[in-house]
Amino acid sequence: MLVSKKNNLFLFSTLFRHAHSPERTLPHQKSTNSPQLLTKPVPLADEHVAAGATGLAQRALDEATNYALERKTFGKVIAEHQAVSFLLAEMAMKVELARMAYQRSAWEVDQGRRNTYYASIAKAFAGDIANQVATDAVQIFGGNGFNSEYPVEKLMRDAKIYQIYEGTAQIQRLIIAREHLGKFKK
Repeated sequence: MLVSKKNNLFLFSTLFRHAHSPERTLPHQKSTNSPQLLTKPVPLADEHVAAGATGLAQRALDEATNYALERKTFGKVIAEHQAVSFLLAEMAMKVELARMAYQRSAWEVDQGRRNTYYASIAKAFAGDIANQVATDAVQIFGGNGFNSEYPVEKLMRDAKIYQIYEGTAQIQRLIIAREHLGKFKK
C-alpha cells in the first residue's frame, strides 16, 4: 500500500500483484501479468463514502440521544421536551433514509446494473445528512456542543468532508440531473 499526505489528508493507493477479479469489476482495463496501480474509481466508491457519512450521522444521533436522556431542564430530561424529541425524530428519519440510499445503490451493482444515478444520490444525500445531523446534535448539546470534551464538536467538523471529497455535492447533483434527464430524452 502506498500512502501519501497532501493538505493534511492521507491518500492511499493499493498495488495488486497476482490478483484475479471478474472483468466487470475492474475499474479501467483488463489485467496483465504486470502490477497495476488503480488510478480510476473502483465500483462502489460512492457507496463507501455514503456509508461513512451515514455512520457519522448515526454516531451524532446516538450521542445526541444519550445526552438528551441524561441532561435535565425544568425537572425532566430534555428528550421529554417536544422540541428536542421532534429534532431527534427528524435526525433518525434522515439517517435511515441515507442508509437506504447507499444500500439501494449497492443493490443495483449486485443486480449487475449501472448505478451512477443511485450512487450519486446516495453520496450527495448522505453527505448533506451527515452535516445536518451533526449540526442538530450540536444544537441538542447546547453550549456543550462546542466544547471539545464532547464528541459532537468533532463530528460536526468531520462531517464537512463528506460533501467535498470523491466528487463535491454540487458535482453529484450535476450527475443526478444528467442521469435523470437522460431517462426522458431517450
